Amino acid sequence: MNIKLLFKELELLLSDIAFTGIHNLQPVTLQKLEDLKRWMHELSMMEGVHLINRFIESVYAYKDGRKKVSEVTSDLCALELYQKMITNNAN
Repeated sequence: MNIKLLFKELELLLSDIAFTGIHNLQPVTLQKLEDLKRWMHELSMMEGVHLINRFIESVYAYKDGRKKVSEVTSDLCALELYQKMITNNAN
């Protein structure tokens, strides 16, 4: 998978998450993020790997009552900022 396609997929997933909301996040969406994380790891994009891990862990912590939704949203925003920075630099 090339970088542009990888980050287009990430952009679509982040849009889906934003529109459906953290409360309604489906396990399949987290699995898709895990798949993208593996591609990032193969491309040595460790910051992306770290941000996806942080977001996924944050979602599970929220669902278990250990985190507030604002903390999960902050992790989502950090991942979106990373996606936008990479996409803009690739153009």
